Amino acid sequence: MPYDAARSLLRMFASLALSVLFTFGYAYAAAKSRRLERLLIPALDILQSVPVLGFLTVAVTGFIVLFPDSMLGLECASIFAILTSQAWKMIRFLLLRHLPAA
Repeated sequence: MPYDAARSLLRMFASLALSVLFTFGYAYAAAKSRRLERLLIPALDILQSVPVLGFLTVAVTGFIVLFPDSMLGLECASIFAILTSQAWKMIRFLLLRHLPAA
């Protein structure tokens, strides 16, 4: 039981760390380049509107294929699901707070 709890905590913190890194990279790129902003903001709107369950089966299948005969595929898929559920909102918040109004 403590082992499973530790793995869950590790997944959550790994997802949080990756979400923060992805958020800063995505927001920085959108804030610094006008051309990237015109591409990344609409992509963010589209990706944010897709529920995590909409692409979770594809993600799980992809990670299982990437790491066959290992629990690492399922671990990565769960980290990816948590990352995508967090990152869009974090990026939106950061962009709304720090991009100049057009």
